Amino acid sequence: MKTIKKKGLQQKALANTVLAAAKHIDDLSVLADYIQQIGYKHRALQVKAEHYPIVGYHLLEAIQSVLGDGATTQIMEAWEKTYSEIAQVFIDVEAEMYQAENWKGFQAFRVIYIDKPIEGIIKLGLASTFPIGKIEPGQYVTVRIKDRDATYYSNRHYSIYQFDEATNQIFIAVRVERQGVVSNYLNEKVQLDDEIYLSAPAGDFQLHKDVRQVFISSGIGETPILPMAKMASEENQAVIWIQNYRESSGSALKAEISQLPSTVKMYQNISETEGRLDQNKLEDFLDGQLFGQFYLCGSPEFTIGIKKALLEIGVLEEKIHYEVFDAPKMSTIFS
Repeated sequence: MKTIKKKGLQQKALANTVLAAAKHIDDLSVLADYIQQIGYKHRALQVKAEHYPIVGYHLLEAIQSVLGDGATTQIMEAWEKTYSEIAQVFIDVEAEMYQAENWKGFQAFRVIYIDKPIEGIIKLGLASTFPIGKIEPGQYVTVRIKDRDATYYSNRHYSIYQFDEATNQIFIAVRVERQGVVSNYLNEKVQLDDEIYLSAPAGDFQLHKDVRQVFISSGIGETPILPMAKMASEENQAVIWIQNYRESSGSALKAEISQLPSTVKMYQNISETEGRLDQNKLEDFLDGQLFGQFYLCGSPEFTIGIKKALLEIGVLEEKIHYEVFDAPKMSTIFS
């Protein structure tokens, strides 16, 4: 989370959430999808009802500072009422999520597998001593670590690229960030048989039943797509997967992708040598066939760009689903 905060995206997400909710305060149902997505993040991080008053206090303090002399008693009371209503919506949504979570809080998992298939990526296999429950392709887990000299815990969400519910095993792929506290800890300090702590799987990036599933991802965005493509193919749905890589070094999940059935139509674009994945290339890959569900995963710039391109060529917005890496989805709502 620290990397995201340094980029200012967490702050932007909070500001967008408050602004959007204030605009739709009479009918927050129009923001249901965003509320659900943020709720999953909060549940994964173990944000509880008692934390909301603390956030509210500092948020109102910030609003008052920005408004200056304009922060009249009437205006501040209105903002306090608005925040209370927004907070209660999240508290109610998240209460249901806590009831449904596969396990409570952060629990210890033993490291059973470590691989560094390409530079900058580490793959970890993790096993629990308790039942992990039902996992949906596309979900993520949250890793919590605390280095020896650290004052606070650090948390980071990582998508699950493979899992085995029978043996209680979860596999994640981690991109090592230059200033990433958690990713560097996992890359440099974790060894086989070590314990790391995970909260239960979360996320709303999941399959929607249809005759065809189209996946478009970039780089490490392939991690949640892999199990989704696998499940869709096993359920005899037509599957197209368009994967973009920045460089020719390619995929960290090459071995796992090679095991997908031949019915999964794979297309690949290397930005370094072939240029960016754009609207023209998408039209060629899709060959004019715009039916089915579309799933996007990658950086904010990639995901927003691909979504706009799909809308331009005629894909219906309600058919487009996306997961954003390196940013809370709410930070993209007004992009």
